Amino acid sequence: MLTLQRVQAVRPTPIIDSNRTVLPPDDIVYLHNEHVGPTVAGFANLSAGDEIFICDFNVTPELAADNIKVELEVRLPDDSVLFSGTAMGQGQSPLTIVAKLTAKPQRFQKFSNDKLRWFVKTVGAFASLDTSDLDIELYFLTLHDGPLDFRFKGVPLTALRDLSSVNESVSGASLPEVHQVERIFEQNPPIYDARWGLPDFSMFTSFPTTPGSMTLELYYNWYVYSQTNRPRATMNCYDTASLTQYYFSLLGFDTTNTWGFMSAFGYLHQRGLIGIGQCNNPFFDNPEWTRDQVVDQTDSGRSAFAFHAAVVFGGMVWDACIGPSFASTEDYWDESVDTVTPSPPKMPAGTEADLTYNPGVTLVIGSNSSKVDMAFSPVAEFAELTGFDWGAPSAPTGIRPLRSPLECPAIKEGGWDIGYEELLPGYPDARRFWCLQRDENAISLSIFVASDSSETSRHRFLGIGCMHQMPSSPFARGPAELGEFSAVLEDDGYRRYLWVHGNTVVDLKAHSADNESLSLARWVQEMIADPATLISLESPSPLSVDVSATELRVNEKVTITGGSQVAIDIDCVYKGLRYARLAPGLITLVADAPSQNTLNVCIVDRETSRSECQQVAITVRDE
Repeated sequence: MLTLQRVQAVRPTPIIDSNRTVLPPDDIVYLHNEHVGPTVAGFANLSAGDEIFICDFNVTPELAADNIKVELEVRLPDDSVLFSGTAMGQGQSPLTIVAKLTAKPQRFQKFSNDKLRWFVKTVGAFASLDTSDLDIELYFLTLHDGPLDFRFKGVPLTALRDLSSVNESVSGASLPEVHQVERIFEQNPPIYDARWGLPDFSMFTSFPTTPGSMTLELYYNWYVYSQTNRPRATMNCYDTASLTQYYFSLLGFDTTNTWGFMSAFGYLHQRGLIGIGQCNNPFFDNPEWTRDQVVDQTDSGRSAFAFHAAVVFGGMVWDACIGPSFASTEDYWDESVDTVTPSPPKMPAGTEADLTYNPGVTLVIGSNSSKVDMAFSPVAEFAELTGFDWGAPSAPTGIRPLRSPLECPAIKEGGWDIGYEELLPGYPDARRFWCLQRDENAISLSIFVASDSSETSRHRFLGIGCMHQMPSSPFARGPAELGEFSAVLEDDGYRRYLWVHGNTVVDLKAHSADNESLSLARWVQEMIADPATLISLESPSPLSVDVSATELRVNEKVTITGGSQVAIDIDCVYKGLRYARLAPGLITLVADAPSQNTLNVCIVDRETSRSECQQVAITVRDE
């Protein structure tokens, strides 16, 4: 008799939950009599014959005898073998079988345990193995070289489950990418920001100094949270393009330079607009324009897109914001851009010549500093309306404790609670983020702290302020009491305050919190301007990490530790190493292949958001 005791994944691709916990911990998929719920395992870029699991069996004495052959097959419902292995009895228990993949998987595949049937054979025919207490989600991925997060920092389990649910709906000649675009389009909230055309889940980190150089960071966890917890959540095309690119990369497509930016778009044909319905007047919620979703094409109050973004590859435009669209690059413009317009048109009609192909999303977990290009017209316009001046004196730079917004009297008395909180490590600037909620109302607060200079923060300020789709900036100059330069958006039920003070940028967005939002903004400004708590950036930094080893052999582990009061992250591509465990102030990597690595370890103080970058050299040798 054989009893399955333990299953260990062989060099799995890290899967992470919303807290960045690595799944499965220590590569263990199953332990007999320790079943605690579903487990997951993911593998990238496997071929037939690659090892996938190490399976340990308890065997009875007669089966443990020398030269008794034991065979394992794990089959799919159609009786095809997914993986298999053999072992010879060595006169002892447990018996270990190394299971290997029998065929190269498709780009993206999921198998759950209800689809897997385990069989063993000793003497005679294969017999079914009892795996009733094994509950596994098994994912196969094809990941191309590209942004480090896509491969090295772990794949969110939520994204994998979304992709698998989409794939299950695909039949016949249907394309999974079509269904994925449709899913983003139909997953509401969030809905299109018909008032301002602003993003909420993506941010530019570089701008087109040359055509095709735009990069962004995607706040995926924030997007997932917003789907079920923020009924008023909004987004724009920069968000949908970033999500589409990310999902497509996990589906196995090479998404290098596929984030398509349209520097001119024009008037929208009557199409579906995400979360809105039929529309040819995308800013109908803004009092500057006609207040109907669908208007006469020649209406003088009809609004238009100044800019737009979608994923473009394979000769197709994949647009989850309008349509949804999946058309050839030639047909897309005819389907999407209306040539019947007000006279004179306020916006020119875009063409394929206005499209550039960009790297797009380069970071999903963490924070990149922004580097603006003043030649990008929305940057220059935002700088002018806020009175921004690179040569203006900066407020004193430094770091200080960042207190919880719940300490603000107006927030405390207003019955607000923290629904979401996140620290996104980065160097030179890190992002601290809170979402306050009261019933269906919400306030989101981001504080970016630069640990090198005020110049970094000024780039971030301009980078945030230029992200919109409108013909002109929706911002106005903000209150003089907020920082050195500030901007504001104000409308019934909505407030946004954006400002820079020294080496700190604050971005505050509020729905139905008119009084509390300005009170909170003033409270934050007092906190970041308090000279009594300021610690100069020139003061020695206490931030550092300890490394358990600098030389490893394959299958050995190294632990990078910074302590519970810091967050640490690795912001570079590395080979031959992968995440095995993540915890507050701790990263454990396991060596998979011989390699030479210089890791850029970002260390962020949880209290102040001060960050440092420490290089760690690790050599991996053969076993």
